[in-house]
Amino acid sequence: MASVDATDAIPTSVNEASEGWGSPFWWIVGGLTLAFAYMTFFDPPKIHSPEPAKTRKSVQNLRLTRQQLRAYNDSDKSLPILLAVRGVIFDVSPGSRFYGQGGGYALFAGRDATRSLAIASFDAKDLENPSISDLELEPVMALQDWFQSYVSKYERVGILVDENDQPITYPTKFDSPENKKDSANPEEKKEAHEEKKEEVHEEKKEEVHEEKKEEVSDEKKEEVHEKKKEVHEEKKEEVSEEKKEEVHEEKKEEVHEEKKEVHEEKKEEVHE
Repeated sequence: MASVDATDAIPTSVNEASEGWGSPFWWIVGGLTLAFAYMTFFDPPKIHSPEPAKTRKSVQNLRLTRQQLRAYNDSDKSLPILLAVRGVIFDVSPGSRFYGQGGGYALFAGRDATRSLAIASFDAKDLENPSISDLELEPVMALQDWFQSYVSKYERVGILVDENDQPITYPTKFDSPENKKDSANPEEKKEAHEEKKEEVHEEKKEEVHEEKKEEVSDEKKEEVHEKKKEVHEEKKEEVSEEKKEEVHEEKKEEVHEEKKEVHEEKKEEVHE
């Protein structure tokens, strides 16, 4: 049997090589390579594509417990994808590529992400216990930045409540007794602000009323004082006129007496 040298299988010219690449096998390999490249770089996985908004139910003014919120985790495609931050529920369905199943933030869907966002944690235990009462100032401030980011990007559709339907609050160790209401969720904080505004308005009205009352009282007192002063001046003038009259009568009487005396004296002199 004639032996075959390995070098016999290697093309010895460009023409031979081109004849090999033109075979159906190489066309198939090239086609598969192009298809793979397209699927990898130009066609993103369908699981990350946002769902059309019309396929999800629209919700507003929700009051959900944390347990009820878990139903909105994208497991039911007819429901919106919701998450909560500091007691406010946001509809993050427009960001389903991030919060939907398979997304980078899918862990937060249907959950209270308050603590997780504050400390940048993807640990399930921080979703089970979202309290921020033990956190330092830096994560508390980071949480506020996250909250503002959600406010600017997503629609607010409700608030978290406890089993007694009371809004859930998020106190921190930086809250003083005077500003405990500031640790509540922003919806409650807004209500407290409006109440405070109304109280201040009423106090201001009361102050203005009292000031007006005092002004009227002062004006009244001034009027009374002026009236008394006028009466006093009139009385004084009357007394002065009476006094002048008395003096005039006395003077008249004195003159009459003097004249009488002079007349008598003169009469006596003539008699003598």
